[in-house]
Amino acid sequence: MQMIENVSFLTHEYQSIVSDVDGFDRESLKEQLVRDADWTFRGAEEVLYLAERYGSFILRNALALSLALGIEDGDTGL
Repeated sequence: MQMIENVSFLTHEYQSIVSDVDGFDRESLKEQLVRDADWTFRGAEEVLYLAERYGSFILRNALALSLALGIEDGDTGL
């Protein structure tokens, strides 16, 4: 249940970050993620890529599977 609460909190945090970016400017959004969400630039690029490429349907299933498998951090080194 804790993870679900964390996801809800993060959703609100990212909605706030996205609302601060004019239009959909990828570079501005990455800079905002670095500044306000404590991502590295590489991490911001990757999380934005994943969101754009796979969307919430696939990613929510990947989240659920990773939780079931006990995988907190993957093998990418981010």
